[in-house]
Amino acid sequence: MWARSPTRAAISRDLRRRAACCPRPIRWVGRMFNRGDTERRVPHEKGRGAMKASTKDQAKGTFENLKGKMKEVAGIITGRRRLEAEGKDQKLAGKARKKLGQVEKVVGK
Repeated sequence: MWARSPTRAAISRDLRRRAACCPRPIRWVGRMFNRGDTERRVPHEKGRGAMKASTKDQAKGTFENLKGKMKEVAGIITGRRRLEAEGKDQKLAGKARKKLGQVEKVVGK
């Protein structure tokens, strides 16, 4: 005689019974089940969120450059010269800020 496959209610009842006996909930970690006994990987404290000012200036300069380029192109497409001029100014400011970050990195400030 063939064994019957369990119904959803039977599976649910079994899982609730197993959960009642476990002190910690079972969760899926990687390729195995884990009851929370192992430590989670935490990034090294020194490198956590510590970005140098020169790197920040370079990143902000690149972002300003990108925003300026987008404004400039939008001004060209729409025919709004003022928007195009603002974009060129913002792009120039972004380039200057990026260079400032590069200089600070070389100097070691």
